[in-house]
Amino acid sequence: MMYVADLQIDEDNEAEMAAHGVTPEEVWQVWTNAPRYFRNKRGRSATHLMIGPTYGGRMLTVPLAPTAQDDVWRPAIAYDATTGDRKRYNR
Repeated sequence: MMYVADLQIDEDNEAEMAAHGVTPEEVWQVWTNAPRYFRNKRGRSATHLMIGPTYGGRMLTVPLAPTAQDDVWRPAIAYDATTGDRKRYNR
C-alpha cells in the first residue's frame, strides 16, 4: 500500500498545474480528500497516479514522482481526470 505523508510543490510543478487550470490548493484538497493511488504506465518519471475529488467535487489526476525523502511525493502535473481515470477511482 502506498503512503503519502506530504507533497512537494514548487514553482516548476505549480506552473505545469496552472497550464492545465489546476491550482496547488486543489491538489492539496485531493490529497486530503480520500484519494486513491495507482501505478502509472511504465517508463514514466511519475511512477504513481493520485486520483480524487477536490472539496468542490472536481475530479483530478495527479501523477506523482518519488523524492529523496521517504513518503514525500512530488506532483509532476495535475489535470482533470479522464473518463478512464474516473472509472479506476470508482472501482
